[in-house]
Amino acid sequence: MLTLTAFALLFLMIRHSVLSKIASGDPSIADNLLMAAKSSDQKFATAVMILGMYLKLLFIPHPLVFDYSYNQIPLVGMGNIWFLLSLLIHVGLLVWAILLLKKNKLLSFIILFYFISMSIYSNIFYVIGSSFGERFLYTASFGFCMAVAYAFSLLSKNQNVETVSSFSKTT
Repeated sequence: MLTLTAFALLFLMIRHSVLSKIASGDPSIADNLLMAAKSSDQKFATAVMILGMYLKLLFIPHPLVFDYSYNQIPLVGMGNIWFLLSLLIHVGLLVWAILLLKKNKLLSFIILFYFISMSIYSNIFYVIGSSFGERFLYTASFGFCMAVAYAFSLLSKNQNVETVSSFSKTT
């Protein structure tokens, strides 16, 4: 993990160095709705709510829209139920991943993989040229697929144990 973290930090430093020299300025409101936020609290709450929308799309990929431009996603405040739910889920997942770091490295890796891959597109650490897009979920969906495969492997192990034990009792 330290090697990957070192390369990620190197990438972010190079990216910042290159992009800081480009005089393009902030994205427009038409490209990223967070530019219309009246406060940093509203920008943060909306960004966290959007992370919740990404999680929802992993489980239920509907609706898929090619353009989430201005006024497609509402700006929300800190008291919005969808912001609070998304924040609770994400903080819970992060705490769970940290607690599992020594006990279950695979599950911890899966959760942290999701967070690291989504951090680039989250608009929390820095504002990017778009507020939301299913294409940003591509890499993070690999972590989701690993989680589903892990869950199926746990279910099949439990089922095999029950099948074998019930088979040995009948013979």
